[in-house]
Amino acid sequence: MTEMDRQSPTVEFFTASPGQPRLAYLFRPARPDCQLPGLVWLGGFGSDMRGAKASFLDEMAQAQGRACLRFDYSGHGESEGDSPRAPSGSGPPRLSRSFAP
Repeated sequence: MTEMDRQSPTVEFFTASPGQPRLAYLFRPARPDCQLPGLVWLGGFGSDMRGAKASFLDEMAQAQGRACLRFDYSGHGESEGDSPRAPSGSGPPRLSRSFAP
């Protein structure tokens, strides 16, 4: 394992559409030789991408060479926006459209 493999991903932000809050995410790419599918953390209400379960998933993915994507819903963790009454549609559907090829 290289030093780069051990490093935690850096928080990045994106905006799903103009005027919407910036959403925070952490992405660890797969090792080039890995053929396993990547993992996506879909946290529960009030969860954040740096919680124990999400961090464990990232560590497991890293050990297996898999890609891992974690994110914070609007108003959670490091994402901008209101919480806990973020409008429906501000979570996984918008994110899946943003990360889809």
